[in-house]
Amino acid sequence: MDPRDFFHHATLRICGSLDIDKALYDCWSFLRSTIPADGMYINLYMPERRAIRFIARADAAGPEIMDAQVCITPDMCATLESPNRPRVRIIGDIRTDPVTHRVARSIVDDDSSVILLRLMIDNRHLGVVGMHAHGRHRYTQEHADLLGMLHEPFAIATANALRHRSLLDTNSRLSRENRQLREQLGSSSRCSTIIGIDSGLRDVMTRVTQVAPLSSTVLLLGETGVGKEVVACAVHESSPRKNGPFVKVNCGAIPESLMDSELFGHEKGAFTGADASKKGVFEQAHGGTLFLDEIGELPLAVQVRLLRVLQTHTLVRVGGQTPREVDIRIIAATHRDLATMVREGNFREDLWFRLNVFPITIPTLRERRDDIPELAAWFAARAARRLGTGSLPEIPCDEMARLKAYHWPGNVRELENCVERAIILSGGRVLRFDWLSCPPHEHLPAEHPVAHADQTLDEAMRRHIEATIDAAGGKIHGPGGAAERLGVNPSTLRSKMNKLGIQYGRH
Repeated sequence: MDPRDFFHHATLRICGSLDIDKALYDCWSFLRSTIPADGMYINLYMPERRAIRFIARADAAGPEIMDAQVCITPDMCATLESPNRPRVRIIGDIRTDPVTHRVARSIVDDDSSVILLRLMIDNRHLGVVGMHAHGRHRYTQEHADLLGMLHEPFAIATANALRHRSLLDTNSRLSRENRQLREQLGSSSRCSTIIGIDSGLRDVMTRVTQVAPLSSTVLLLGETGVGKEVVACAVHESSPRKNGPFVKVNCGAIPESLMDSELFGHEKGAFTGADASKKGVFEQAHGGTLFLDEIGELPLAVQVRLLRVLQTHTLVRVGGQTPREVDIRIIAATHRDLATMVREGNFREDLWFRLNVFPITIPTLRERRDDIPELAAWFAARAARRLGTGSLPEIPCDEMARLKAYHWPGNVRELENCVERAIILSGGRVLRFDWLSCPPHEHLPAEHPVAHADQTLDEAMRRHIEATIDAAGGKIHGPGGAAERLGVNPSTLRSKMNKLGIQYGRH
């Protein structure tokens, strides 16, 4: 083939796509008819890490994006950077070249020949385009001359592909941060609607009012789904930091391998794929509040680093050396028993002491049944707006009784999901909750006690407690027991029963 035609056709394929793996595959498919090639690859030289990074390969199996690094010695770095190193090198037996054999052994078989095109940008060694063929001494000077013609197209295409990939990564990161910011802004709007301030959450909101003006660490305790995030947001919105960021992170949802990067951030080049520096959630929350949900799920190794940040108010990004000051208020939350975890060696005692400055226990929905009607109505109205059903859904009295009687193991979150499901099933009109595991008559008294005008308060309380115990089948404590239905501690109920003369075991 005429050299000019060869250059023209090869360049069209090299520059035909910003996806470097596809461009490499198209080029390999063309070149193999002229130059022996079982496969091709492109790698980059990373002097700051003393490593070679493979970014793409192509062979009969097709194109492949790669992100594999091979560490090399300082002597190998010096060899690669030598100005006397030729642009095109022929290696008749890969085992005779220590650098190439070490770097490419995962791609090229030992019994192979290799021809390498050195890529240079601004007199700097960028990387290598390699072709390999099974057998020894498969390449000639004619092959080297043809490959050498393609230096500029390969160097430009590789540099452009790297910029393109960096741009895509940046866009992805910005999109992710934008989504997080929208979620954070959306979470702020939830703070204005806290149902139960004057009833089931009265004690909680009292403690929120006490601690919000301060910078003390808050530990929120309670079952999954009770609304710990809403309470955390309320603390933030009532604090002097309310105009700062409110950053939330679920510690149980982050893979352990990414934990340090997500919490403390990383510098560019800290690890494979770290093409840009990134702030962790601590830096994102600077000047505001950081909500660490499910703190009990943190691995012990990360707990050590978290404790250090809490003690010093400084952090060092992964791959960095410069301490960075952070001004944040920590609100942690968990559904687990941290004291037990400390005794069992699964949670650091010193970190627990640091977090347990001002604990707030959030009651279950079972303990605040009087809030259920208002919560259900609010969730129904919000879901109807979001789903676009038009009319405001109606919850009949018997269905509201069903909701109040249900055990709610998933608490407020489960109630919200149940209401949305009912709206979907009903088309947004009259809501029914037939799928709840226990119908109302299994939970509620067969006849609601009626307080007569001439009854004393003690008599009315006695009738109500007796009727509730009857509905619970004589069960005082435990799931579905009378104490749970009445929203009181079992010992409190027994004390009240003694005072009112209600006998145990009579019901």
